Amino acid sequence: MREAESYLLGSMLKNHTVRIAPKTCVNFGCGDVVKLKGRSPHIEKNVFSLLESRGCRVVHSDFQKYSGVEVVCDLTNLKSLQFVEELPAPKIILLSNVLEHIPKAYLKKVVSNLQSIMSKGDHLIVTVPYRYPYHPDPIDNLFRPSSEELSNLFGNNFDWLEMKQFDIGSYQDEFSKMSLKKRLGRFLRLFWPLQKPKRYFSNMHRLTFLYRNYASSVIYGIKN
Repeated sequence: MREAESYLLGSMLKNHTVRIAPKTCVNFGCGDVVKLKGRSPHIEKNVFSLLESRGCRVVHSDFQKYSGVEVVCDLTNLKSLQFVEELPAPKIILLSNVLEHIPKAYLKKVVSNLQSIMSKGDHLIVTVPYRYPYHPDPIDNLFRPSSEELSNLFGNNFDWLEMKQFDIGSYQDEFSKMSLKKRLGRFLRLFWPLQKPKRYFSNMHRLTFLYRNYASSVIYGIKN
């Protein structure tokens, strides 16, 4: 989650959690929580600390047992998601830049599973890349929908409060902040013969964003 995204999500949470204070937020696809706190402190500051200050417990969940992960689960397996139903409601289901790392053949299954574990009044926040380079982690299915296309994937089971695309910086911003040594390393990667094809494609594709902004799509809805 980039800094611009964390500010936007924090603003949305402030606006839409006032009347009905959520008791639990399940952060799916969280990755290594401990490393992220050190590398990207804006996430904790702008999103999770905000929720916790309002009495909302944040539960971090991922497919692997990284540091800070409380629940290991598989989004494609409904049974492994049933722990959500036991958490205090109303809940927030958060998927920040997760769906692009799920094989496309399973996307509808994941959406169906999430809808099954959500109750009326639960909040759903989903962000995905809209304009963003290929980034295998370990896969990138190149799912790059608009916010409208993303909401259509979830259907009419939600009252959509916000849907938008927004800029989140560019590779030029990142490149300008790198040391000369690191810049040289990024350039030499393009000519390294032993790298995997998907890594080479990722490096090449990122360079196309030197002069155009990255962008994400976000949707915020309440289960009806």
